Amino acid sequence: MPSRFWDSIGLVFVAENSRPGRLRPDIRVLCKRSLADSSTDQLASDQLLVIRYQGTLCSYMLGFVHSHTAYLPRRRLWDDILNMRTDTLCIIGDFNVVSGTHERNSDSARRGLPTQEF
Repeated sequence: MPSRFWDSIGLVFVAENSRPGRLRPDIRVLCKRSLADSSTDQLASDQLLVIRYQGTLCSYMLGFVHSHTAYLPRRRLWDDILNMRTDTLCIIGDFNVVSGTHERNSDSARRGLPTQEF
């Protein structure tokens, strides 16, 4: 979307994640203009983008996830999350984990390690 569209609805670009090589970012954060000045990047990786917002009464962190589908890269994501030392973190996004058989298209009812970790 062109920036003039976001501007027309009162949103501004805040940050995006970094991905290796020629891959384009797949996590972008936009917010109301009034919040943009109080936000700062805290962590940007290929699977996680964390933004800190500083309010007048408190600060908080929001994490945005787009997890890899393979186990080993997803382990890096869990490590990034666990290494963050904060009690004011909310994480939202796509963890790419099948949490139950109702989410599967195949007949297989197998639940593996990624589901247990999630």
